[in-house]
Amino acid sequence: MDTVFGIKWPIPTALDIGILFFIFFALFFLLLYAYNRFIIQNKKSQAFNLFLFKTRHLGLSSFKIKVLKSFIDSIALRNPISLLNRPKLFETAIIKFYKYLKKHNETTESISAIFREIISIYELLYHPFTYRKKLKKSMISIEDNLSVFL
Repeated sequence: MDTVFGIKWPIPTALDIGILFFIFFALFFLLLYAYNRFIIQNKKSQAFNLFLFKTRHLGLSSFKIKVLKSFIDSIALRNPISLLNRPKLFETAIIKFYKYLKKHNETTESISAIFREIISIYELLYHPFTYRKKLKKSMISIEDNLSVFL
């Protein structure tokens, strides 16, 4: 095929056209995959930020949030907020964590200390304000050096 500038251009065969279409489709799907991965990563980041906000609002410390993050990773949750609403997921994560501790031969004292922390996390998540009761008497009627039991 002759061009206007006098350059001879080869006529593509069916194989050449097929290879070209394959390359274009491969690039298209690669870009589509990268875009979807970016969108999914962005949604995960937003969901985790909302999770952080809600856990901070409940009064959890950074250490307790890290424990919850490891629980979320261990049960492969897509939406971390669902852990705050469904105690069954939390209990499933505890079972997996306990199996992990047993596999690494942790001492009983160590396991009990870890589970005390986990119980406090559970109470803060699913029963956040049940331990607070109003005083039956006013603050004025409570005398100095008097122990107050709720």
